Amino acid sequence: MRAITSALLATALISGAPFAEALRPIEAQPISLKDVTGSAYYVVKPDAFHLVATVAAGEAATPIRFSSILAPGQAVTISVPGEVGTPGAQIEFKRLGDQVFATSSRKLALAD
Repeated sequence: MRAITSALLATALISGAPFAEALRPIEAQPISLKDVTGSAYYVVKPDAFHLVATVAAGEAATPIRFSSILAPGQAVTISVPGEVGTPGAQIEFKRLGDQVFATSSRKLALAD
């Protein structure tokens, strides 16, 4: 299973997502999308993995919470738009086997 997961992750990296990191269950990891920051974690349940991401644009902003249920092979993307003429930022969370990976075209702010 780990070999398959590694092969799929390598494919994701080659296909235009140069930064990818594995999340750990129940452990909140910081995420950053330009000026929007927050954290993401997932919980393993019998039916699927439950992903939760909470983000805000600054300390004074009201946080927004996203949640998604990921079955094997499923993915969800969180994105923010860019200024006119500049690209936005996005993070895709994808379940591959028994792990969830976060991929982004920008360096992720996931902690070690």
